[in-house]
Amino acid sequence: MDCPNPKRMKITAIKKQKKYNRFNIFIDGKFAFALSEAVLPQLNLYVDKEIGDKDLSEIKAKIFFFEAEEALINYLKYRPRTEKEIVSKLRQKGYQSSIISQLIEKYQKIGYINDNDFAESYLLDLISHHPQGKYLLSNKLKSKGISKEVIALLIEKYVTTEKETEMAEQALNQQKSRFKKYATKEIYKKALAFLQRKGFSYLIAKNSVDRFILAENFSE
Repeated sequence: MDCPNPKRMKITAIKKQKKYNRFNIFIDGKFAFALSEAVLPQLNLYVDKEIGDKDLSEIKAKIFFFEAEEALINYLKYRPRTEKEIVSKLRQKGYQSSIISQLIEKYQKIGYINDNDFAESYLLDLISHHPQGKYLLSNKLKSKGISKEVIALLIEKYVTTEKETEMAEQALNQQKSRFKKYATKEIYKKALAFLQRKGFSYLIAKNSVDRFILAENFSE
């Protein structure tokens, strides 16, 4: 049975913290909770406002949600993120799984979180600026939380044998000065190992190294 006269409390002070953009909220003269400057206007809190226990619980729940949302937005400011990256970041900050799930759903609906778009853009950037084989490319996409199905489709579309060969040759040319000091046999071993570490298959690595040595005409 509900209490006929539920206890009412009053906000007695709202004080800005000295070092951070946060405010301390005092209820009935005692510190009750703190919240960020960005969240404060969304809760309609002011001195002399009366609240009950239920109001206080709802306010605290909203604070957790709004501050988690603020953290998510800040995390997205610098570059797009995958769902896995965002979940990991918000968990590190201590936000509840239920709040994280709500935010993921909200920002997926408005297009701010889209793993498929991220995966395609990320892969194309790697192909253009960081030449490496499909095995390494696949692992990097996997580490971002991209599904196996999406990875397979993107690799098939963008990392053809021709493209992978082109990247292998590009990677070797970037290291040309490093190999010049060695004899041909040593270049062969080191260049082959280098390409395999970069995720290229043995066949593509071997063929690329053969062409590289022939084109550069390294001395014995």
